[in-house]
Formats: sequence, structure tokens, C-alpha cells
Amino acid sequence: MKPLSEAAARFNALFESPGDVRAIALLRILVGPIVIYHLWPFVEQMGHGRYYADYFYAPWVPWLPPAPRALYFGMLVACLLSACLLCVGYKTRWSSAYTAFFVTYNFFSSETFFRHNRNFIVLVLIMLALVPSGRALSLDARLTTKPCDTRVSLWPMYLMRFEVVCVYSASAISKLLNPDWRSGLVLLTRSRWYEPNLRSTVLPDFVVDLLTDATFHSLFAKFAIATELAIALLLLSRRFRYAGAFLAVSFHAIIEISLSVQIFSYLAIGGLLIWTTPVVRDRVLVYDPANPRAARSMRWIERLDWLARFRIEAASSPVAESLRLVDRDGREYQGRRAFRRALLVCPLTFVFMAPLVLRDNLRSPAKVTASVDAMA
Repeated sequence: MKPLSEAAARFNALFESPGDVRAIALLRILVGPIVIYHLWPFVEQMGHGRYYADYFYAPWVPWLPPAPRALYFGMLVACLLSACLLCVGYKTRWSSAYTAFFVTYNFFSSETFFRHNRNFIVLVLIMLALVPSGRALSLDARLTTKPCDTRVSLWPMYLMRFEVVCVYSASAISKLLNPDWRSGLVLLTRSRWYEPNLRSTVLPDFVVDLLTDATFHSLFAKFAIATELAIALLLLSRRFRYAGAFLAVSFHAIIEISLSVQIFSYLAIGGLLIWTTPVVRDRVLVYDPANPRAARSMRWIERLDWLARFRIEAASSPVAESLRLVDRDGREYQGRRAFRRALLVCPLTFVFMAPLVLRDNLRSPAKVTASVDAMA
């Protein structure tokens, strides 16, 4: 029974230990515009004086009647406003709660509104409503007179990680069991639906021809199934999480270009922030202030370090390398390799640096230092 008790203790510690909320705060900023994009078709209907109850609808539960037209329009406008407030982080607990409420209410207003991407945004918004993300990267944090403690309980984030793995795994397995999906027929049909839209974009004709080709989709369907399974497995592993995140960004970018999946691609890419380790200043960057290039690199890293990953220190004496980085595991990187590794953990530059960092790792392993403090 001792192994079970130890496993239970580790599981409880995972949910009870506080972590830094910056990654969730950054996700909150991204989700605000995604909510507006998601609700825009309903706004367009409102502009023409129509709403869903004017047509066929099927409530998920009989006790949820449609809101009167004027009330529904008022709730919709209020949600657009709350999504904007959610993005800038003003009255975050209230704006996140109302945004989650209305999007969930709208989702359950009719079974005809069901889409997997809409189900996913409901789950993300509920997570944001349960986490006090206004403590970082927000107007709430700027306007408060007291310093905000950015360490909070992140159990909703860990549940969301489980949900994301379920989404990728269930999607891959269901497609694997579906002969039309395995053969590429589903993807081919969808791509030909959107062929006129693709023809009107900047894509060359030969690219559109490829994206609407049956053989291409037969191969791509199998690639998509394998990719979704790989993403789910790689994200679960700390060692290969960067690879899983890069694969996810690439995968969603490809399907967004070739197939319209509404908000899912944007939400899935932004949702990768939940896999960020919720610890700040766990890496040390030492640079030579006398070196103009090193000083310029530091300014870029400071601007891009939205998640407060680095403790930056100026070397007290001339050093052989103008820039050195000690990672959280004690591995040391120097020069350009250190700069690329630093940009790897910055959200905006991650996808561009991942291939370069992989090349660096294949060429030579990083040196392990005995102590992070030895860099000071």
C-alpha cells in the first residue's frame, strides 16, 4: 500500500502546490479576441434583427428556454464587452466569469450549435474563470496599490492538460477507426467544399491543386492521425514537450491553411501555454555589458520574456563568451547557442527557434554545470 500512498501524495501535491499564473494570463489575452471571432456570426445575425430562435433549434435540456430577443442581444453585446475586458485584464474575475457563462449558455441553447471547437472554447473559458489570472499581465495588476502575488492554485490548468490529451487522443483514435477518414475521403470532401475560397487566396494554383488531390489526402489523413497521437504522447513527457508543442503548432498551421476549422487552430496553438512549467526566474542569463551585441541581445530577451523565465545578471569581469545561459536542469549554453535557447522559451519566438535548437543539440550536447550559482 505504500507505493499507492506515495502516488496519491504526489498527485495531491500536484494540485495543491501553487504555481505562477503568467502563462494562464497570456492565454487569457489571446482568448479574448478568439471569443469575439467565435461570436461574430451571432453578431451578424443580430445586425439583421434575427437570432437563433427564429429558426429551427433544439435545446439540450427542456428547462432551458430561449432568451427573449432583446435580452439575448443585450447578453451578446455584454459578452463582447466582457471579452475585451478579459483581454486587457480589467475586473478579470467578473469578465472571465461572464464570458464563460454566456459562451456556455449560447453553446447549450441549441444542439445545432454543437461543434468540437465550440466545446473546447467552453472548457478553456471555464478554466480561465476558475484561475485568478488577473494577477499578472493585466490592468488589474497595474491599478492595484499592493504587489500582486502571481503564485496561485493551478488545479484547473492541470485538469485542462488532461482534457487536451483526451482531445488529441480521442480525435486520432476515432479517425483511425473510421474507414472514410483513413482513406482521406473526409479530408478530400472538405477541401473541395472550400476550393473556391482557396482559389481566391494568395496560394499558387499548383498548391491548391495539391490540396484538393485525392492521393494527397489519402496520405495526409494517415499523417494527421499519427501526428495527433504523437502530440498527445509528446506533451505528456517533460523531456519531449518542446517537440510536441512544435509539432502541434505546425500541424494546426497546416490544417488552418488547407481546411477551415474555425477557431480551433488558434485556440489549440494558444492553449499550448498551459504546458508551460509554472515557475519564474528558473534560468540564469549572464552577459558581458561591455559587448554591444550582448547588451542588444539582452534587450530583446527582456522584451520577449513575457513569462519571466530568466534571471539576468551582468558579468562583473570580462568573460570569454559574451552570453551564457544556465537552464533549470543545470545545462550550460554559450554564445549564439545560449541566445537561441533563450528565445526558445519565449512564446513569440518558440516556433522559429525550435529547429535551430534541435540542430544545436544534434551537433553537440550541452555542458552540465555543478551549480547555477557558479554563473554569478
